[in-house]
Amino acid sequence: DAARAAVELAQSGLQLAERRIAQADRLVRLAEAGMARGEAQQRLAAIGAELAQLESQLGAVSELGAGEPGASETLRKQAEALVARRASVQAEHDAQDARQDELLTGLTDDWGRRFVIATLKPLRPEQLAWSVMEATGQVQRNRLAAEAELNKKQPLPADADAAAVAQRQELLEADLHAKLSPQVNAFVQLFGAGAGQPQDDFFATVDQALFFSNGGQVRGWLVPSAGNLTDRLGKLEDPAAVAEELYLSVLARQPNAQEIDDVGRQLAARPQERPAVIQDLAWALLTSAEFRFNH
Repeated sequence: DAARAAVELAQSGLQLAERRIAQADRLVRLAEAGMARGEAQQRLAAIGAELAQLESQLGAVSELGAGEPGASETLRKQAEALVARRASVQAEHDAQDARQDELLTGLTDDWGRRFVIATLKPLRPEQLAWSVMEATGQVQRNRLAAEAELNKKQPLPADADAAAVAQRQELLEADLHAKLSPQVNAFVQLFGAGAGQPQDDFFATVDQALFFSNGGQVRGWLVPSAGNLTDRLGKLEDPAAVAEELYLSVLARQPNAQEIDDVGRQLAARPQERPAVIQDLAWALLTSAEFRFNH
């Protein structure tokens, strides 16, 4: 039995190592595709500038009727060659773009599968509170308000040095923490264990469920307001763009094809209630296991 267990453990370790190697290979290829795409983009810009210059010269020659015989024809041939080069480089750019998307989709699916079998690590109450506020846009909204207030009271000189800028940033963060810390108390009371009890164990209660389902605090953060999450989502027309912004903001990852389709179906099913649908989608991700664990 001990030998069998050792063999199984070794096999498990080998499989994990193989998965990590495969993931590292995907990341390397993703970086290479990104670099190739960037190089192609630079070449496209250079070709565009050269083509614009040729077209300018061609226009000048045609307008003045001057220059060597056949100059216009030479410039036209150069322009045609550049157009052909641009089409070739554009095709290369598009191919690298598609390769990036394919590799990123593979990584997203792999990470999703790994989450299913990963050890659950619940967020501490304070972490959960700040994560919810960050995801819904409350942190950014209050940061901008605190910055505007500080700029009004103590304008930063235009010639401020790096030390002054860093000190001001510390003041902003301290002010932001002071304003939002009271919002954390409800999470500590509901999601924290009793005094003297271990604080790293997960437990679920009816009060926790009611807090997310009916509590005014989280629901209030999901009401569209001044650039918060649901306000940004409501301004996007494309369902795929809504899904991408939603998943990046809440789960810090790209949605997969199935998740994009789910968002699109939800929005299409209730077009007259779009703001409510967006709030429901955001609430569903905030209350998901993926957000609560390993986030």
